[in-house]
Amino acid sequence: NLDIAAAACLQRESLDGGARLACAESLLRGMQPRRRLAVVWRYLERATVWDSRGQMTFRRIVDTFGRRDTPPEVAQRLAQLLLRVAERRSAGLARSHALYYVWEHIQPTKQVMARLVRLAADPVVSDRALRAISELARDTPKLAKPAADALEQLRKKRRFKPKLCTTNPYRDLDRTLKALKK
Repeated sequence: NLDIAAAACLQRESLDGGARLACAESLLRGMQPRRRLAVVWRYLERATVWDSRGQMTFRRIVDTFGRRDTPPEVAQRLAQLLLRVAERRSAGLARSHALYYVWEHIQPTKQVMARLVRLAADPVVSDRALRAISELARDTPKLAKPAADALEQLRKKRRFKPKLCTTNPYRDLDRTLKALKK
């Protein structure tokens, strides 16, 4: 059975990144989105990505859901799972790519925005979290004011350590606040 083979391949710890990447590229592509989500769920829940090959594998798996044939309910379930991945520090390099998918597919709510504001305080993913907040607030204007208020509080309280940040989180935060207040 293709489902069992793909799930086993993705979950096998002894495989190097190249073998997992081959699973993602060959076995998953032929599956229907609902089946594909069931097969990759456990891998995504436990994903820890600390090298470029693991990052490429994670991206390929997530990108198989970016196609137009993915039903909205599957995209929504995956977005919720990927938001949990982004919140889990042990996910490593997968966190940023997970947030990219989240802002494209998640249903915006106050709870989702609150979770993204918490992620904006994390210097590793602050730029992606702020981008997600901006995109979701643009699509759902009623969430812009509460998000701006929460980010104002974050701006007052949070001190970022520049060495950990890949971008300037203060500048990113100010830009996001400016966009939300338009």
